[in-house]
Amino acid sequence: MQSSTAVLALLALLVLGTGPVPSSLTPQPVEISTKEPRDGAQLVHADAQGRAVLLDLATLELRKFRNGRFTDPEALQESPLTGGVVRRAARSRDGDAWLLYAPPVLRYLKDGREIPLPRSNWSLESIGFHGDQPVLSARPILTGRERTVGFRASEAPPLIQTLSGDRWQPLLDREKSTESQAPMARHLDSGMLFATDHRGNLWAAHHYRYRIYKLSPSGRLLETLEVAGGKLPEASITEDQRMAAVEEVLSQARKEGLATQGMVTMAITSNPAINGIVEGRDGRLYLFLGHGASGLDSPVLDRYDPTRNVLERMPLRLDYQGFVSMAAAREGLLLAGYGTRTGVWILDWETLEASAWTPIAGGTLNGLPLVPPASPQPPARPTQ
Repeated sequence: MQSSTAVLALLALLVLGTGPVPSSLTPQPVEISTKEPRDGAQLVHADAQGRAVLLDLATLELRKFRNGRFTDPEALQESPLTGGVVRRAARSRDGDAWLLYAPPVLRYLKDGREIPLPRSNWSLESIGFHGDQPVLSARPILTGRERTVGFRASEAPPLIQTLSGDRWQPLLDREKSTESQAPMARHLDSGMLFATDHRGNLWAAHHYRYRIYKLSPSGRLLETLEVAGGKLPEASITEDQRMAAVEEVLSQARKEGLATQGMVTMAITSNPAINGIVEGRDGRLYLFLGHGASGLDSPVLDRYDPTRNVLERMPLRLDYQGFVSMAAAREGLLLAGYGTRTGVWILDWETLEASAWTPIAGGTLNGLPLVPPASPQPPARPTQ
């Protein structure tokens, strides 16, 4: 037991740099009003006023966060939606619009009515909002009339696309480096996480790299935040795990009506770097990194203060599975496991502010090193 503790301490020092190992935080479970066990997937979100909701992707029912608990479910809209199972969802910052992805159809709901969207020529991977405009990232797999071509090793869609009139337009192109142009990187880089801050800027984080882009409301690239050069981490996996990852890719392709014959085998060998992203009520950017990310043995919460250019980390004691969504509620930071049976947890803002965060080593902003603060700084001002 002592040797195990020593190893964990050493890993923490290697990841976080020199200095004291911070105390960890334990998110508190949130009660969910329900009459029977639920199955399926869920997503938590809060609007600009901090009003949080929990969406059940299977039933498309919403639960509002009130008095420290989630209430009985309500229908997302009066007229039920038809189609396949929703696998991804996103909500605008003002809370009046939703994107729902039921492969291969992306649906856009605004003020209770559905707005038709143009079809992308590429297989959709991630969805979100830039202000009130839908954005997406897509995999290098052609769809529609070109779908029999399948995976494209030699080309890929823009990293981020935005809705412009009746078509999808490039918002941010992919990196031109040799490493980013490799077939595996083209696939892994398609996974993005999106968050709009109180100024209307879009923060777009790679799922498999520690690289985050900040784009202005007009779409201009302002900043690139990285740790360890933003490179894809190497992770050794068993052959069974590799084959399971390959089968997952092929299964998803079949569900979307894509031809799998001749498709390049995607042996996913990297653990996700960033699992969740949201702007906090204090104006800081919060990032959830799961166990296995960049060698981590337990989940951590990172936060970036854009006013001081400081990137810090706090270990979490949390038993969860899969993707984690986050929401900046009035009462605190909400974290929701992807499965409806995994739970929802909260960290109140006072606890987050009073905790001993540790600067992260190896962080850069636009290629320049982030300098750790020499002394404690005053709290950031709330956004609302």
